[in-house]
Amino acid sequence: MSDDSELRGTCFYSLEIPEISLKDYMTRLTEHLNLSDPTLTAAVIYLDRYTAKHPIGGHSVHRLWGTSCSLAMKYVEDENEDTPRGLCEVLGLYTSELAFMEYEYMREILFDLNLKRFCPYDDLLRENY
Repeated sequence: MSDDSELRGTCFYSLEIPEISLKDYMTRLTEHLNLSDPTLTAAVIYLDRYTAKHPIGGHSVHRLWGTSCSLAMKYVEDENEDTPRGLCEVLGLYTSELAFMEYEYMREILFDLNLKRFCPYDDLLRENY
Protein backbone atom coordinates (compact mmCIF):
# COMPACT_ATOMS: atom_id res chain seq x y z
CA MET A 1 0.00 0.00 0.00
CA SER A 2 1.05 3.54 -0.57
CA ASP A 3 1.47 6.44 1.80
CA ASP A 4 -1.91 7.83 2.78
CA SER A 5 -0.62 10.80 4.80
CA GLU A 6 -2.45 13.05 2.31
CA LEU A 7 -5.66 11.84 3.97
CA ARG A 8 -4.49 12.73 7.50
CA GLY A 9 -7.09 14.94 9.12
CA THR A 10 -9.92 13.63 6.94
CA CYS A 11 -12.77 11.42 8.08
CA PHE A 12 -11.11 8.45 6.36
CA TYR A 13 -7.82 8.56 8.24
CA SER A 14 -7.51 6.40 11.36
CA LEU A 15 -4.89 7.40 13.89
CA GLU A 16 -3.95 3.74 14.28
CA ILE A 17 -3.92 1.07 11.61
CA PRO A 18 -6.71 -1.40 12.44
CA GLU A 19 -5.53 -4.76 13.76
CA ILE A 20 -7.88 -6.68 11.47
CA SER A 21 -6.35 -7.41 8.06
CA LEU A 22 -8.04 -5.93 5.02
CA LYS A 23 -8.87 -9.43 3.78
CA ASP A 24 -10.54 -10.35 7.08
CA TYR A 25 -12.35 -7.00 7.15
CA MET A 26 -13.68 -7.51 3.63
CA THR A 27 -14.80 -11.03 4.52
CA ARG A 28 -16.50 -9.73 7.67
CA LEU A 29 -18.46 -7.10 5.75
CA THR A 30 -19.40 -9.52 2.99
CA GLU A 31 -20.67 -12.15 5.43
CA HIS A 32 -22.42 -9.90 7.97
CA LEU A 33 -24.09 -7.73 5.36
CA ASN A 34 -24.75 -10.47 2.78
CA LEU A 35 -23.11 -8.38 0.06
CA SER A 36 -23.92 -9.65 -3.42
CA ASP A 37 -21.40 -9.97 -6.24
CA PRO A 38 -22.85 -6.91 -8.04
CA THR A 39 -22.54 -4.86 -4.85
CA LEU A 40 -18.94 -5.93 -4.34
CA THR A 41 -18.18 -5.13 -7.98
CA ALA A 42 -19.66 -1.66 -7.56
CA ALA A 43 -17.65 -1.13 -4.35
CA VAL A 44 -14.42 -2.01 -6.18
CA ILE A 45 -15.28 0.40 -9.00
CA TYR A 46 -16.02 3.20 -6.53
CA LEU A 47 -12.78 2.55 -4.66
CA ASP A 48 -10.89 2.61 -7.97
CA ARG A 49 -12.41 6.01 -8.74
CA TYR A 50 -11.39 7.32 -5.34
CA THR A 51 -7.84 6.01 -5.60
CA ALA A 52 -7.44 7.68 -8.98
CA LYS A 53 -7.28 10.94 -6.99
CA HIS A 54 -5.88 9.90 -3.62
CA PRO A 55 -3.37 7.31 -2.47
CA ILE A 56 -4.65 4.99 0.23
CA GLY A 57 -2.80 3.02 2.86
CA GLY A 58 -3.21 1.19 6.12
CA HIS A 59 -4.61 4.20 7.95
CA SER A 60 -7.45 4.76 5.47
CA VAL A 61 -8.21 1.63 3.47
CA HIS A 62 -10.66 0.06 5.95
CA ARG A 63 -12.80 3.18 6.23
CA LEU A 64 -12.70 3.74 2.49
CA TRP A 65 -13.68 0.14 1.77
CA GLY A 66 -16.55 0.35 4.27
CA THR A 67 -17.78 3.57 2.70
CA SER A 68 -17.49 2.05 -0.79
CA CYS A 69 -19.59 -0.91 0.33
CA SER A 70 -22.18 1.37 1.92
CA LEU A 71 -22.58 3.43 -1.26
CA ALA A 72 -22.67 0.29 -3.41
CA MET A 73 -25.36 -1.27 -1.21
CA LYS A 74 -27.51 1.82 -1.52
CA TYR A 75 -27.00 2.09 -5.28
CA VAL A 76 -27.20 -1.58 -6.28
CA GLU A 77 -29.43 -3.22 -3.69
CA ASP A 78 -31.58 -0.26 -2.64
CA GLU A 79 -33.80 -2.61 -0.59
CA ASN A 80 -31.20 -3.81 1.88
CA GLU A 81 -32.71 -3.53 5.36
CA ASP A 82 -29.24 -3.47 6.96
CA THR A 83 -28.57 0.05 5.72
CA PRO A 84 -27.65 2.17 7.58
CA ARG A 85 -27.99 0.91 11.17
CA GLY A 86 -26.77 -2.65 10.57
CA LEU A 87 -23.95 -1.37 8.42
CA CYS A 88 -22.90 1.10 11.11
CA GLU A 89 -22.82 -1.71 13.67
CA VAL A 90 -20.55 -3.81 11.47
CA LEU A 91 -18.33 -0.81 10.65
CA GLY A 92 -18.26 0.39 14.24
CA LEU A 93 -19.46 3.87 13.26
CA TYR A 94 -22.27 6.20 14.25
CA THR A 95 -24.92 6.79 11.59
CA SER A 96 -23.99 10.49 11.38
CA GLU A 97 -20.31 9.58 10.95
CA LEU A 98 -21.07 7.20 8.08
CA ALA A 99 -23.34 9.78 6.45
CA PHE A 100 -20.53 12.34 6.55
CA MET A 101 -18.04 9.82 5.15
CA GLU A 102 -20.44 8.96 2.32
CA TYR A 103 -20.86 12.64 1.49
CA GLU A 104 -17.11 13.29 1.47
CA TYR A 105 -16.50 10.17 -0.63
CA MET A 106 -19.20 11.15 -3.12
CA ARG A 107 -17.75 14.65 -3.37
CA GLU A 108 -14.34 13.20 -4.23
CA ILE A 109 -15.76 10.96 -6.98
CA LEU A 110 -17.89 13.86 -8.26
CA PHE A 111 -21.15 12.18 -7.16
CA ASP A 112 -20.71 9.64 -9.95
CA LEU A 113 -22.16 6.25 -9.02
CA ASN A 114 -22.93 5.26 -12.61
CA LEU A 115 -21.56 1.78 -13.25
CA LYS A 116 -22.16 1.18 -16.94
CA ARG A 117 -20.30 4.01 -18.65
CA PHE A 118 -16.71 3.00 -17.99
CA CYS A 119 -15.06 0.79 -20.59
CA PRO A 120 -12.34 -0.59 -18.25
CA TYR A 121 -15.08 -2.30 -16.26
CA ASP A 122 -17.19 -3.69 -19.10
CA ASP A 123 -16.10 -7.32 -18.63
CA LEU A 124 -16.49 -7.14 -14.88
CA LEU A 125 -19.95 -5.63 -15.17
CA ARG A 126 -21.09 -8.19 -17.76
CA GLU A 127 -20.11 -10.99 -15.37
CA ASN A 128 -22.05 -9.52 -12.44
CA TYR A 129 -25.07 -7.72 -13.92
